[in-house]
Amino acid sequence: MVQDKFSYNLIYYLLCFLPLSIIIGPTVSLISIILISILFLIIWIRKNDFVFQNNYLINFFLILFIYLIFNTFLGIEFENSYSRNLGFIRFILLFFAINYLFIKLKNENNIFKFWLIILSILIFDSYYEVVFGANIFGWGDKDEALGPRIISFFKDEAIVGAYLAGFFLIISSNFLNNKNSKYKKVYFLTFFLTSILLIFLTGERSNFLKAIFGASIFLFLSKEITKKNILYILILFSLVITVVLSSSSYLKLDRYSYLINFISIKDGQIEIKDNLYFYLYRSGYHVFSENKIFGVGTKNYRKYSEKRSKELRNTEDKNKFIIDTHPHQIYLEFLSEHGLFGTIIVLSLFIFVFFKMLKIIILNRNNIQIACFCYLVSIFLPLIPSGSFFTDFNSTLFLIKFSIFFAVSKESNIFKLK
Repeated sequence: MVQDKFSYNLIYYLLCFLPLSIIIGPTVSLISIILISILFLIIWIRKNDFVFQNNYLINFFLILFIYLIFNTFLGIEFENSYSRNLGFIRFILLFFAINYLFIKLKNENNIFKFWLIILSILIFDSYYEVVFGANIFGWGDKDEALGPRIISFFKDEAIVGAYLAGFFLIISSNFLNNKNSKYKKVYFLTFFLTSILLIFLTGERSNFLKAIFGASIFLFLSKEITKKNILYILILFSLVITVVLSSSSYLKLDRYSYLINFISIKDGQIEIKDNLYFYLYRSGYHVFSENKIFGVGTKNYRKYSEKRSKELRNTEDKNKFIIDTHPHQIYLEFLSEHGLFGTIIVLSLFIFVFFKMLKIIILNRNNIQIACFCYLVSIFLPLIPSGSFFTDFNSTLFLIKFSIFFAVSKESNIFKLK
């Protein structure tokens, strides 16, 4: 009993600090998730105080994992696919662990309070960097490799916007769930607008568009938000953007001109200038076109691009393939690494579950679930650049929200206590 309680409490605190572990680095977040998974398995074996419900979720993960194993043997480099595809099981166990923890908790709000503190510190540090050019540790002071983007505690990666986009809606929505607070909409509005503005200021165009898309759906679906509230939010956000971009010499629009400088108007016609993403997309399409059925396999995109680039370097097609880890677009990543066969399977699974989620939202109108759903759907926006879906960072952000969506409600939770 003492061991079970210790395991349960450790899972709780590891989950509380999971957003912090992501900031510290992939190794720390990986260790955290593995520990959560192992502790859950120990509780499952020793205690076994639950039964499964909502079997479609078991089928979802089972089919997805079987497919990933299948993809491992079809890839051009077994070793690359093996580690990432088999490693996906930790996210399945993370899903189980979060669902188990939430169904045992009397109040999951304490977890979101921990997350609020972590995000608030990150937001403060990021705004400090916006104003002074470097964060409180001196990182990000006009880093030539990253340009004018905000990096905050991530130090050498411009992913603050992606990280915030992954958490701001769920924290904002939790304010609305506080029935005892007279000022819950004020708290919601403050955190909501502060986060979206910062995502814009990070310079991450695609993550800003995804955040706006997700936020728009949330405002439309939440029963707490009226049309009048939406109008206030739009007016206030527009005013804040205008003031921020014009009031300080450091924050003038020219610093963020690269956000829109790939579009120009000439003789009344809109022209799209050369942009790296167009070449990455084209390269991704070429990888897919040469491996239409099964793709090159998970984590093999770079290997194949290097191989084809060397083969074509003395031909007029030498620029056909750009060497990168992925094509920076989720659908092209699926097509190039998984082919038509895998893409149809993966997308069919997610479309099926998303319809189940939408049904749950319509019945419950739970703000936390709406927030999670909005983030998850925004990841699949077409054409917009994206990070690799199967990397530790993106998979962790995605599976946390996917898990919490089902965990917060007894009806949707994958477990039922005996």
